[in-house]
Amino acid sequence: MQPLKPDEKLAITNDHPFAAPEDINRYEQLLSMRFAQDPDGPQAAPDARLARGIREGQSKPTIEEELQELHKRIFHPNDLSASHE
Repeated sequence: MQPLKPDEKLAITNDHPFAAPEDINRYEQLLSMRFAQDPDGPQAAPDARLARGIREGQSKPTIEEELQELHKRIFHPNDLSASHE
């Protein structure tokens, strides 16, 4: 996994103005973590301190679950607001 280049990050924020820089950085970090895991083994949950939106008593999301949530938040923010109505 190669990190996103600064111009790639800039293109994402230009195309998706509601994408928070910390979400893009976390998305990139999780992609790297995913590629470092054995795809046939159990999937570990990422560090709970870095995961957003976890309430007390909820289980930690897996890397894949958090990636899906960040992808929606970065690339499809209108879908998130419609699902909460």
